[in-house]
Amino acid sequence: MTSVSPRDEVSSYDNLKFIQSLKELTASIDEGIIITDEKENIIWVNSAFEKICGSTLSELLGKKPNSLQGVDTNQDTVTEMRDAVKKEHSIDTEILNYHPDKTPYWIKLNISPIKDSKGLLTNYVAFEHDITHEKNIEIDLQKTELQYKDLFEKNPCVMWICDTVNFKFIEVNQAAIDKYGYSREEFMKMSLKDVKTAEDIAQLDTTFSNETETYRERGVVEHYKKNGESIFVDVKTNRVNYAGKPCSLALLNDVTDRVRKEKEIKELNKKLEQRIIDSDKNNAELAKANQRYEYVSKAANEAIWDLELETNIISFGGSYKEMFGYSYPDDKINLSKIQHILHPDDIERVNKSIADALSSPSCRFWEGYYRVIKKGGGIVFVHDRAYIIYDENNSKPVRFVGAIQNITQEKNSEEALLEQMKKVNIIIQSITDIFYVVDTNFNLLYTNTAMEILTGKSKEELRGKNIWDVFKDVDISLPKSEFEKALLQKKESEFEMEYRGKTYLVALHYSEIGLTVSGKDVTTLKRREEEIISNAKFLKEISDSTAGFIFQLEYDSELKPKLNYASEKAYDYWGVEISEITHDYTKVLSAIHPEDIEKVKDTLKEMLTNHTQLNVKYRYVNKITNEVKWVRASGIATIQKNGNTIVNGIITDITEIENNYKQLEEANRRFEYLSKATHETIWERDIETNMLNLGGGYKEMLGTDFPENKISFDEWTELIHPDDLKRTLKCMEDTLSNPSRTFWECDYTFTRKDGMEVDVFEKAYIIYDKRNNKPVKIIGSTRDVTALKKIQREKDNLIKDLIKRNQVLEQFTFMVSHNLRAPIANLMGINDVLEDNTTDTETKESMYELNKQSIFRLNDVVNDMNEVLSVKKNMDEDRTDIIFAETLKEVNDEVHSSLSKTKLVIQSDFSKAESIFSIPSYIRSIFQNLITNSIKYRHDGSSFIRITSDEDNDYIYLTFEDDGMGIDLTKNHSKVFGLYNRFHLGIEGKGMGLFMVKSQIESLHGEISVESKVNVGTKFFIKFKK
Repeated sequence: MTSVSPRDEVSSYDNLKFIQSLKELTASIDEGIIITDEKENIIWVNSAFEKICGSTLSELLGKKPNSLQGVDTNQDTVTEMRDAVKKEHSIDTEILNYHPDKTPYWIKLNISPIKDSKGLLTNYVAFEHDITHEKNIEIDLQKTELQYKDLFEKNPCVMWICDTVNFKFIEVNQAAIDKYGYSREEFMKMSLKDVKTAEDIAQLDTTFSNETETYRERGVVEHYKKNGESIFVDVKTNRVNYAGKPCSLALLNDVTDRVRKEKEIKELNKKLEQRIIDSDKNNAELAKANQRYEYVSKAANEAIWDLELETNIISFGGSYKEMFGYSYPDDKINLSKIQHILHPDDIERVNKSIADALSSPSCRFWEGYYRVIKKGGGIVFVHDRAYIIYDENNSKPVRFVGAIQNITQEKNSEEALLEQMKKVNIIIQSITDIFYVVDTNFNLLYTNTAMEILTGKSKEELRGKNIWDVFKDVDISLPKSEFEKALLQKKESEFEMEYRGKTYLVALHYSEIGLTVSGKDVTTLKRREEEIISNAKFLKEISDSTAGFIFQLEYDSELKPKLNYASEKAYDYWGVEISEITHDYTKVLSAIHPEDIEKVKDTLKEMLTNHTQLNVKYRYVNKITNEVKWVRASGIATIQKNGNTIVNGIITDITEIENNYKQLEEANRRFEYLSKATHETIWERDIETNMLNLGGGYKEMLGTDFPENKISFDEWTELIHPDDLKRTLKCMEDTLSNPSRTFWECDYTFTRKDGMEVDVFEKAYIIYDKRNNKPVKIIGSTRDVTALKKIQREKDNLIKDLIKRNQVLEQFTFMVSHNLRAPIANLMGINDVLEDNTTDTETKESMYELNKQSIFRLNDVVNDMNEVLSVKKNMDEDRTDIIFAETLKEVNDEVHSSLSKTKLVIQSDFSKAESIFSIPSYIRSIFQNLITNSIKYRHDGSSFIRITSDEDNDYIYLTFEDDGMGIDLTKNHSKVFGLYNRFHLGIEGKGMGLFMVKSQIESLHGEISVESKVNVGTKFFIKFKK
């Protein structure tokens, strides 16, 4: 099986230096920086730019900056930028761009051309600052201003704003222009006096000079139109702060028809009164007059009313039903019964106003403004005017006749306009940029909080001051000329000025009252721009040394390609002038090696169809030199608004890498054959991609295969046994972190897909990138050593067992030597005495008796040694399931006679572990020795021998406990399980029982431990591996 190595080329040393230099130079810069080639293709951006736009350098490479624009990007700004770039000029502007997720963001940017020593354009560099927050505030302000302008300009009622000092018109709406017949330009040259009567003009100065903050001018006045025609208007004014100065906002309704009808009504009322006083004969004529009065009121869309003061009966007519939603029998009702329709907050004020009018003999006319609650809900604002009719002696009011006009629409318009103006002021005060308004003489009319902070003066101190007096500590020649030019040309302007060690970008906006000025602190941005621009030439020189060339292709809706751009190095690859290819892209295709042309076309088609990234390797044949070069083309496709697809990419020369890979492939093939012959798995790990290419016998070793014989390093480590994973990874990491080490080896266990465990031994060689001494690849072999490991484990176990047996044999030999020495010495001494001819008969007889005892003692020692040896000898006995309860019963029967002479009771609980698979004679011997010991070493208060069992996944546990004499472990802990060790004198025993128990337990690969206290009792803990 062939091992395929990855072919991703390693960037050149110069390219790494270039990227590293850029990163170091821009590491501390917060502004976004973008560098393009002379064709506006992106060749580098800094990390701040990536954060602003939400895309990485690799995603932006080869694209044009306009790829960041979107549906709402201002095309005039785009055109302005394009013109500046075309003319190779610098430009400062603001533009709306979009993140990859289509979220919009605003930037303030400066674009500057970079030229070489010959003055030829080489690059563009742009510095960007995210101004989304400020722009959103500005947009909100503009929206609020537009809402205000819409409400003001499109209001059907006449509206204007005039200066309260000289009464000059500052703003008028279209309704005013239409009503009065003056153009907007004519209005701006006029004052309020130009439309008023002589009588009103005389009162104007007094009226306005007496106004307070809460003053509201209301009432019907006479005005003159441009053609000299007289009209009557109902005026309502409010004090407002407009463009930083106190002004009067007026809302006017043309009530000429109403006033004339009211005059007619008054005349009719006078005649009616006269007729009522003169005679009752004129009822018919009165009815006729009333009918005319009714028609007039309906024509005026008003509610009319007539109150008989004596009866307190009020009669309604006109449009009262439509206006209020109420209807009364015969259109009459007692006044007290309709008080509830007045708004609660207005009742007291209106009633007092009427009472004051009726109590004043000189008063003949009354008017008031109040609210009425309509039937079914809703508030109606009304303007009520009434005429008071006195008796024939002119001494007492008898009737109160009036007309009510619905002014809800005008009232709502007025309040909405005031609310919008409040919002505008709040937004202006909240922005962080400096903002102020000056009149045509450069006197301050309005300032925001930022302006007050900058100058250290309050709003009151600044208002009315000349702007050049405020900034008298700086050179005003530049800003003054810009201000004068903006006023003269009535155009917007922008310039930079220095103030108190900082640089400000100042924007001027012309209006009828003067200039609106905003200033942004760009000190930090300018300093960083200068730092970057100073390095631009250096960066350009480095970029020229970068390997490969950049290109841009454009495909139309029919997928016909056109080369928009390719850098100069493309000629070295194609052998064709770039200008020729720009007009005929087929020449690029003709430069591709014939064997690779279809692969390239298929890859391009896949990219355009499925919008995948371009990544293809192929060969070029230079048309001039016939030199064949291996290249890799990488790029990203983006769909434009016009439906065309732009592909920005880079082509790099990988000829040397490809030749090296061919040699490596040949070596791999030879190594593959070798690996198959040796049953090893050959693999290659790419450090950058962390992927492994597998060869050799990995399928047989791992019991599975992987797509294209590739697997990620993470997937590989998942196969390593958990017990070996940490050790194996540490071995790899320690080797990779030490550049002086190029070789490593390790053994560990794989867990195959089928659960089988495979022991392996692995060797690997590490390949370093000589330029930065970093590891780039690891090539290694993994050998299945399961069989060898098994043999080794069996060998290790055998050796361990032999060592243990030798240790036991050594101990046994020592015991035999020790225990035989005394009886043999006695026998030898007795023999010497018996062979002595001088020994008397009595002595010899005593020697014969001693000889007999020594022989018995020697026999006992031999029997004891045989018993010890039998522990090792009986290991070949068949194992079987042993029931603990049955074993206890057998032993209990054997010791019954001894047990019956004591007060001891054997207690047992084998419910948690009822049996064990082991050698029956061993288990029975362990029970017998431990129970016999408990019986033998009891005291008068001993009462029980308790035996219990337990188990878990790995072990079976036995516990033997008694309340007997106990053992002093502080003195004898190391001797407890020794041979011939006894701890209680006067009690018959050889001291072999616990030695035998421990030997038998260890022969069964078990363990025994003890806890004991003198005169309290002893507890033995035994565990056997399952």
